[in-house]
Amino acid sequence: MKKLQLEALSLEVPELSPEMCKRLMGGNYGEINGGEIEEVYCYGERSMDMDPEDRRDDREFDNDDNNNDTPEQPLELREYTGLNQAEQDFILQHPIAAAAFAVNANQAKSEAAIRFPESLHNGSGDAFRHAFWSALNAYDQGRGLAEQFGNAHESGPGNPEAEKNMDLHNNSVGYDIGEEAQENGWSEQQIIDAVLDALDNGRLIVLNK
Repeated sequence: MKKLQLEALSLEVPELSPEMCKRLMGGNYGEINGGEIEEVYCYGERSMDMDPEDRRDDREFDNDDNNNDTPEQPLELREYTGLNQAEQDFILQHPIAAAAFAVNANQAKSEAAIRFPESLHNGSGDAFRHAFWSALNAYDQGRGLAEQFGNAHESGPGNPEAEKNMDLHNNSVGYDIGEEAQENGWSEQQIIDAVLDALDNGRLIVLNK
């Protein structure tokens, strides 16, 4: 699973637990200003002992010849590709949630590929992937943000209506599972089991059976 590389990215967040940072970025996190986390560091093999003032974005250049009039993409978007405008807007407003959702998307994709290798488009694997991803998102960041990004993800142009409706429905089932998991402190395996149960009981929509 590819780790997101967020370098010297200033984020205004009320709190970010070590557990969440480990889930998102492999365990590196910075606590400054009396324990209030204002900046998150995630960078290859760099040392956490480096002074924050000495850190710089590797994409910055000292040579003025590298400058041009092309607008530079916001740092929050540099690790993401293929996004529609609604998704980009969400990421700029909620970078921590977006990072969590990206990690969860990779996890859901991998889990679906293992369990349903022959039905990853509009089949059982597709339904499972969307519901599991949405459940993890709601569990990690709450239903509100999870649903906001899920709707943004499905709002892109060229998304067939039947497939969009299938995905939105399965996402909604996932949000329900994620909320229940959060309220009851479920393990990840319990979330998977709940999604599989929803699939077996016909709660998830499948276009290609």
